[in-house]
Amino acid sequence: MLYVFTNHFLNPLCEHSDPLVGSTSVIVPRWMDWLHDNFSYHTEHHVFPGMNPRYYPEVSRLLQKHFPDRYNRVPFGEAWRRIWQQEEFISESKPAK
Repeated sequence: MLYVFTNHFLNPLCEHSDPLVGSTSVIVPRWMDWLHDNFSYHTEHHVFPGMNPRYYPEVSRLLQKHFPDRYNRVPFGEAWRRIWQQEEFISESKPAK
């Protein structure tokens, strides 16, 4: 579920479908990419859903080169910190009645 939150809930919804703006790839240790079949490259999955995940790192490099202003890829810890700072995830404690 950590991937689901960080990959989908960091960016605002758009009027049009744009996987570069609407999703986020996270940077994790290499062993996690190996173990999870490059699932951290989630934007790449949305751009090329049928592609073998082995090629996602190269797609990431190309997206960074050609779309640096729209491509979202951040370290996992930073993504998780941003999630908990969003209004949807902040609950104010209210006194019980």
